[in-house]
Amino acid sequence: MEHKRIISAIQAELWAITPEALNQIISIAKGFGDAEAVAAKLGKPLTNTSAVTVRDGVAVVPVIGPIFRYANLFTEISGATSIATLALDFQKAVDDPSIKSIVLEMDSPGGQANGISEFAAQIRAATAVKPVVAYVSNMSASAGYWLASAASEIIVSDTALLGSIGVVLQPSSDDDGNIKFISSQSPLKHADPSTDAGKAQYQQIVDSLAQVFIETSAEYRGVTPEEVMSNFGGGGVLIASAAIAAGMADRIGSLESVIAELSGTKPKNLPKKGTTMTMTKESIAADYPDIAAALTKDGFDAGMSAGIAQGAQAERDRIHGIEALAMPGHDELIAKLKYDGKTTAAEAAIQILAAEKNTRANMGKKFENDTPKPVPHAAAPEHEHKAESDGLQGKEKWQADWKASADLQAEFKTADVYCAYMQAVENGSVKILGGK
Repeated sequence: MEHKRIISAIQAELWAITPEALNQIISIAKGFGDAEAVAAKLGKPLTNTSAVTVRDGVAVVPVIGPIFRYANLFTEISGATSIATLALDFQKAVDDPSIKSIVLEMDSPGGQANGISEFAAQIRAATAVKPVVAYVSNMSASAGYWLASAASEIIVSDTALLGSIGVVLQPSSDDDGNIKFISSQSPLKHADPSTDAGKAQYQQIVDSLAQVFIETSAEYRGVTPEEVMSNFGGGGVLIASAAIAAGMADRIGSLESVIAELSGTKPKNLPKKGTTMTMTKESIAADYPDIAAALTKDGFDAGMSAGIAQGAQAERDRIHGIEALAMPGHDELIAKLKYDGKTTAAEAAIQILAAEKNTRANMGKKFENDTPKPVPHAAAPEHEHKAESDGLQGKEKWQADWKASADLQAEFKTADVYCAYMQAVENGSVKILGGK
């Protein structure tokens, strides 16, 4: 057998290698068997492509190393990937009717932003033709993740790193002593990064490009740009399990398991709890023939119709539940929650009550700020000629005091008004805050 000859040759060699690594080489040799098995394992090249291989109807497109817009000598000697070449190879796999699905074998730290968005759009368009899975063996960062996010699914090894979402620009300043003239009509043609104005211009460029990166990857992954910015590493990378929890990837696997699934040599994994899966008669027939055989056409159509009706009713109930919470001043929030397709009535109630609490707090502060400050009551003037009221009490005393005091007469028009005032003081209805 061919594999026995290979193993004998391995064992006859002198190796400067760890025992674990040597055992792995021997294990691989045992698993390969004869030359035909090795060829099947490696796959055959796809005609008219530079690096695409085909295994059981699955095209494996490598996206390895730094990514550049165009191929040149530097990309060849550095093991980099060219978008120009990659796009041609990928489209060959899309157009080939013998190819049933495509795997993007990802291991890239990123690269030039130029051309990435266009190729990502090409990947996403291809997912409508046939499955396109991104498999990340080691790293899918920055431009690499941009491309992976456009695939139908992202499957990763348990040690893979994903993320680094953002854009970097490292311009050079004019410190070489050369004299340069720039047309006066074009003041922004060559910004100087050593100046504040130049820094602001370059910052605006990278921020704008990063926003395109964030928005397109959010669209591809079915999340909001805000979720990308808050959950997808913030410019850093996340290891596989954390990336899956954040929504950056879908599940852990291996390249072999992905190829086996896509080629039909191994049953597809059922979706994990909390994920969604779209199923049609055709997909059930292809993936689960036993189940398809047990279904009649009428039963399938009736079940699908019932499911659609149930889902529509559930959505109507959700919207009506939120509408029942309507509260003046929160129309915009109510409309947003009604049509986001996910917020329940209970969740909406919490948000609306929080908004109302905040509104009332703000109104209370406004009333407090707008309310005039209290003015102290004038103190009762010193009574003059008290001797005239000595021995008198109550209303008689107050009348006598009023008649005897010019100050009281000036302050109170009549004795009755003064008596009413004094009665209120005595009853506690009026408090004297100060006095002469």
